Amino acid sequence: MLTDWRPQLDWLGIEDCPCGGFFVWTPLLDEGRLAQLTPEDREILKQHLRDLRAIGTQAWLTTRDRTVMGAFLIRSERPDRAR
Repeated sequence: MLTDWRPQLDWLGIEDCPCGGFFVWTPLLDEGRLAQLTPEDREILKQHLRDLRAIGTQAWLTTRDRTVMGAFLIRSERPDRAR
């Protein structure tokens, strides 16, 4: 199941999947970054998501520098949330 919060928020919620559910920063989808992953990189990313979800933590897929071309990063809380 997908929940798209655009245009209010740039996040897509993915639920009821083998990874246990996670969130994706939508610019990564809009620019095709995830579609360009090799099968090996996709497996690594899925395993990191599963590991984080297995300990009961949320998983937010974004990039380290908050640019579309930055290195992927999975956080345990929404990175753009005001503190």
